[in-house]
Amino acid sequence: METALVVPEHREHELPCIPFRPPKRPGYGRIGREIILRTNYYRMKIVAEKVQHYSVEMSPIMCSRKTNREIFTRFLATYPAHFADIHPVYDGKENMYTTKLLPLDHQNLSVVLMVPVENGGKNRPVTVSIKWVGEISLIPAVGTDDIQYDAIQVIDTILRHLPSLRFATIGKSFYHKPLPEQQLNLGGGREIWMGYHQSTKLTRKGCMLNVDVSAAAFHTAMPVVEFLAKVLDIPGRFLSLKISETQHLQFSKAIKNLFIELSHFPTRSRIRKVTNVPEQPANELTIDKRLPDGSTKTCTVAQHFLEQHQITLQYPHLPCLQVGQSESPTYFPIEVCILADYQRCAKKLTEGQKTQMIWASAKPAPDRMRAISKQRDVLEFEEDPCVNDFGIQVSENMTELKGRVLCPPHLVYLDAKSPQNSASKSPTDGAWDPRPHKFMDGIHIKCWAIACFTERKEVDEKCLAGYIHLLKKISQESGVPITEYPVFLTSNIYFSAEVKRVGDTLLGVTTQCIQAKNVIKTIPKTVANICMKINAKLGGVNCILKPQYRPPIFNESVIFLGCNVTNITLADTSIQSVVSIVGSMDAHPSKYAATVRVQELQDLIVDMSDMVKELLLRFHRNTGFKPSKIVVYRDAALESMFHDVLQYELRAIREACKMIEKDYEPGITFIAVMKRHHTRLFAKYPMHQTGKSCNIPPGTTVDNVITHPTQFDFFLCSHAGIQGTSRPTRYYVLWDDNKMPADEMQQMTYQLCHTYARCNRAVSIPAPAYYAILVCQRAKIHLMEREQAGGSQASERLNVLQLARAVQVHPDTREKMYFI
Repeated sequence: METALVVPEHREHELPCIPFRPPKRPGYGRIGREIILRTNYYRMKIVAEKVQHYSVEMSPIMCSRKTNREIFTRFLATYPAHFADIHPVYDGKENMYTTKLLPLDHQNLSVVLMVPVENGGKNRPVTVSIKWVGEISLIPAVGTDDIQYDAIQVIDTILRHLPSLRFATIGKSFYHKPLPEQQLNLGGGREIWMGYHQSTKLTRKGCMLNVDVSAAAFHTAMPVVEFLAKVLDIPGRFLSLKISETQHLQFSKAIKNLFIELSHFPTRSRIRKVTNVPEQPANELTIDKRLPDGSTKTCTVAQHFLEQHQITLQYPHLPCLQVGQSESPTYFPIEVCILADYQRCAKKLTEGQKTQMIWASAKPAPDRMRAISKQRDVLEFEEDPCVNDFGIQVSENMTELKGRVLCPPHLVYLDAKSPQNSASKSPTDGAWDPRPHKFMDGIHIKCWAIACFTERKEVDEKCLAGYIHLLKKISQESGVPITEYPVFLTSNIYFSAEVKRVGDTLLGVTTQCIQAKNVIKTIPKTVANICMKINAKLGGVNCILKPQYRPPIFNESVIFLGCNVTNITLADTSIQSVVSIVGSMDAHPSKYAATVRVQELQDLIVDMSDMVKELLLRFHRNTGFKPSKIVVYRDAALESMFHDVLQYELRAIREACKMIEKDYEPGITFIAVMKRHHTRLFAKYPMHQTGKSCNIPPGTTVDNVITHPTQFDFFLCSHAGIQGTSRPTRYYVLWDDNKMPADEMQQMTYQLCHTYARCNRAVSIPAPAYYAILVCQRAKIHLMEREQAGGSQASERLNVLQLARAVQVHPDTREKMYFI
């Protein structure tokens, strides 16, 4: 059985540590029909050539940017003489910028202010010290090869200074509390706040401002008793009953680490962080109360509040909230606690809440474009004294640019009438119907079983028989003949996740879970998609790219790798990273193998060299060739990751090749795949819009105007937007030994988006990158048993070695695409 190795956080490299630099753009793409687009980037004109940089230090150190900004505002108001005719901007941490030097001795200033502490109570002294650091030039931000990201940070700080004082800030987005009539309730004590995103981008046309509308889930400010009722979904009249152990755990997970206000201090606001929810209710939880004579008395929390605050608890049978650490805890009954306002929901949303979020934020492309334009007008940069002081002008109109729409590839199937011949299909608006053709390589299924975990009153034998008949009919038409009737199994297992875990890791049996609603209401298209998944899982091939239309790199021995890092939380205490790499195992490419690891929390794939070596050897075993070229699609969330990813992981891939053979040096192309960004593209003319949401057509590509000034990146929208506004994927070429022209790179990427085996549609990222995500998701399912086993011992971190063993798959599963 394969071992999921646990590796140290750092390892010595055999190769010399020569720094890698991303390649220059090899030119611009020319293939495809022209399309006129608008984008949510606004051109900027920057008058100031340099700014003065000051460091800001506060002692004692404050906890949040919000508090720091409040102190900084008080500091400016207290000492106005030092800032006459100057509008300083502050980033909420350590940096302040001005247009000219301040009238200070030695350019230093240190003052003491009396400010309220974060959790309420009396004022306390805070020392604010500013010190001149130097000048920062804004000229390089307008477009040179040597990018000065300090200048971008300055511009961002200037444009964000006033909004940061007015709105709830999350990263580079701002949110405002909805009016009562505008509230969008998510349930469970959560609601949707609307807002906007803004960030400065360095492009081929200089600095631009990226503006987008945004939505986020926040906790609704309310009494904690009411919050408990909403989280547990119980009517108010049942609050007179003691909650169960399961309900206690559910409530504890929901409120832990949130901030509360205490209502029994009417003269001053006290805000505290919830660190725990004790199991005992207020009338059972005891404390040692200190008496005036210095002695202590043991009493319940309920008794203490009656004696100390003359409060008779209405819900003494409900739990208390603990603030402070376990060494010196303080307990409050939930009925004197109010959930504090302006708290973003950082915890996982339920499926229903996710659906509501999508419905609230998904807008057809024209509507989103209008909303963004309206938001730009509301920002009123022209009236912002800080923006004017620094001489920044932001265009009122979206940037217009030319893009190209690439032609989709041809997909090859077996001809239904003459199976020895092939037939091709070409997508229309990102989708295609393979009927009446058959899968390129269909698997003959002779032995199979059905286990129904749904109650008989919901899915009975007649219903199952009807579904089986349709499944066999469509599978036969698709080229996956199911010739025998299934063995019926019975079980009381409820979760499909457990079926997948047992099948993948313990039995080595291919499984396919189907929701009851799809059995009750049989839709041929849904059944056809299930047949696609079953065939791919069993080692079949649904379709392939037509060789005559593929870019030249496909004609060589090339392996495509997809890489993903997913962070997971287990037992409410342990945060680890699950990392996966998938690799193509044939020339089409259609078959993939996967390898997965668990590592300590970090963004780099620590065991990259061993994982890549494993896939290279399996490729050689399957094809008889060592790859002469390696193309890597690496999921990346932030540009700030690029340097470390490139330096470590590219070197690790080269190490993997050296481990196989000393002189083995295949050409490596390393591409970062970015989905989490706020760039949107809109078709200017209605005749170019597609679908009900009027999105840009699949294949729309942009590699000019809004891309990097000198390096090789492009935006590609490969899929058809069904709901809301399409988000193009940004591809950033971090390394390219293979020297691919822009057209070949873009066509290769676009065609790989059509090879995803789960549906007859082009997807938003290349299949290997998508598969790597699925492998990490499946590994999380494999870890569920460990999480449940550790749930009763939440104080103990789950051992990484145990987790590594949990994501091992059975030898019979290892050679299949079990993750589909």
